[in-house]
Amino acid sequence: MPYHINWYQQDRIIFEKFYGDVVVEDVRNLNAQSSKMFIAGTPLIHVIVDLSEIQSFPKSMGVIKEAIRSRADPDRLGWVMIFGTKNPILKFFASVIAQVAGERVRFRLVNSLDEAVAFLHDQDQTLLHPLEPDNRPVQDDDQLPINP
Repeated sequence: MPYHINWYQQDRIIFEKFYGDVVVEDVRNLNAQSSKMFIAGTPLIHVIVDLSEIQSFPKSMGVIKEAIRSRADPDRLGWVMIFGTKNPILKFFASVIAQVAGERVRFRLVNSLDEAVAFLHDQDQTLLHPLEPDNRPVQDDDQLPINP
């Protein structure tokens, strides 16, 4: 499966990374996993999404909207931070998806993981400062637990 999901900071920040050719079923599967994390986590739960290795993605807004509709209770959701794409179409889709996910979604496109983390720390003083090295996401050269 062309995605990876784990806690960036246990129970508070979810890290999602997409790889290669992403299809709607991948989005559905990832959202099912993240929904469980939202239930288990401690609000407000923030999400960092890395799109740096996406090759292709579903282009049907209706299909994507249906796939993400049940993502999370907006009262538990903090910020959704997306980085890693210079593709203007993917940036547009990301911003539209955040808007259709819910009127109360706080969304921001940033340039890097470090920028996303710094922004979250500025916005939410209840997050650990700084994040411990073992709380950081698995690096690309490590064995990634790819989730079905």
